[in-house]
Amino acid sequence: MKLRLWLYGLTTTAIIFSAVVDIDRFFPIPTPVKTQKAIAALDPRIISNNASSITVQINSENSHGCGVIIKQEGNTYTVLTAANVVGEKSGKYKITTSDGKSYEAKDIKRLPDNIDLAVAKFVSNKTYRVAKLGNSDTIKSNDKVYVFGFSKTTSTTKKSVEHFAPGKTTANASNASKSLQNGYALMYDNQTLAGMNGSPVLNENGDLIAIHADSDTAEEASENPNVAVLKTTRNFAVPINTFVQQSKTVGIDLRISLPATVATSPKGDEYYIQGGQKEIKGDLKGAIADYSKAIEVNPQYAEAYNDRGIARFKLGDKQGSIEDFSQALRIISIGTNARYNRAYAYFQLQNYQSAIADFNEVLRINPNNADSYIYRGIARLELKDKQGGKADLQKAAELFKQQGRMEAYQKTLVMMRELQKYRLID
Repeated sequence: MKLRLWLYGLTTTAIIFSAVVDIDRFFPIPTPVKTQKAIAALDPRIISNNASSITVQINSENSHGCGVIIKQEGNTYTVLTAANVVGEKSGKYKITTSDGKSYEAKDIKRLPDNIDLAVAKFVSNKTYRVAKLGNSDTIKSNDKVYVFGFSKTTSTTKKSVEHFAPGKTTANASNASKSLQNGYALMYDNQTLAGMNGSPVLNENGDLIAIHADSDTAEEASENPNVAVLKTTRNFAVPINTFVQQSKTVGIDLRISLPATVATSPKGDEYYIQGGQKEIKGDLKGAIADYSKAIEVNPQYAEAYNDRGIARFKLGDKQGSIEDFSQALRIISIGTNARYNRAYAYFQLQNYQSAIADFNEVLRINPNNADSYIYRGIARLELKDKQGGKADLQKAAELFKQQGRMEAYQKTLVMMRELQKYRLID
């Protein structure tokens, strides 16, 4: 009996595995990667410690978010956050500082033109650290950035979890000639949590360069029982320079001026960011159109090819997605995510030899990619390699356990028991 026929007469491995493991929930297609730059920076531990002292929690009865202290004037502190975190009614929200003290949020004001930023104030005789503002215009794709915040509480735990997320930028359209929806001009791949909207985005020097405001569709976080939701790695922020330019509209005088903007050639970042926004809202055709515009502006835009491939895959155009992933790999040959994505598309087309070849390369670069072991194992079983398939599934289970992905670990064990039951593995 072929593997794809072993359960309920199903005809594809993807459907079989979904029935047992809920495959796309636990092993999603990841987001783009780029090569890293070697530049001097502060130790991330120092950045994390400093971030914890400038970051606050902003809570109401029905909402949770974060903010960052940007100004002190006497005993009055100003907090910058995402507008989607707060309303305009003072007294409804509590601001909790790094020492656990809570204060009433006062004088809440949103920025004009639907920019997703707001300010609030609180009064305290205690001394709190104020963030150092950076220049968001200087941030380039692939620069390291950090997000610090607190997770949303769950029904079983009433305590938020502190979370420090390293990552890198994927686009910066702060100098774009056109305005972007909600002011979202910075995109990055850090793994953020629900409840972190309004958190600071920091550069390698620990300077505040943006406010985290939105992220991709959330999925359940079985990896950590203390957090409610684990977000995927497509995030959007409003650059700090946007706030500096309009701070006086909400009555904040920072007493600083922005450096002169250096004209740059079009990069297509604004279209790429727009595409990401449309994709997370389900407008896949609109996303593909924007990714295509980004590629027109910059034919070497590997991330745009990769994300257009993901959108095409979601629309059922698996062959078209493979073409896009392949183009991304021609531009950045060591990109593991584009390689993984192409392997996944080959797998869904039942081209198991090609899928295995790509999964081999992913695992050569990242031997701890448990998801690749899962798919390669099933592909090997389809090609009647029982020993290799079993070894891959066992390795995947081992890695899931090591990485704390306990639900995926348990589901993998269930699948292996079913395969043994039907004698498809020993």
